[in-house]
Amino acid sequence: FSFSLNPTGGKKDFDHSSWRGKDNKSCVYMKVNSVKYKNNQALAWVQGKQSSGSSKYYDCSGGHFPKVNKKGTYHLPNTVKQSKYGYARIGLQAKSGAKNLIQGVWSPDSGKYINP
Repeated sequence: FSFSLNPTGGKKDFDHSSWRGKDNKSCVYMKVNSVKYKNNQALAWVQGKQSSGSSKYYDCSGGHFPKVNKKGTYHLPNTVKQSKYGYARIGLQAKSGAKNLIQGVWSPDSGKYINP
């Protein structure tokens, strides 16, 4: 993934990964390899949708929004499979003025289970 966040004019900015099929109820795995501005945090969450052709998507964060501003591994709790959705993606949100470029890799199924 490569999240390019450039919030201006008092507004928040969002970016998201591509959709991937989700096989189980495990956390979404996210490994951040680079962060351009370490002082600018972004909030991460998981979204879900029913099928690959569906345009409707839903917040499946379970109320968990980890702060991302450093390299490392993040396990994102989610309710994608519990909500009977088959696809997941990661979203990132930055506050106004907190631009960033965050890059890395992710997987919809990590094998690590945390109840949201």
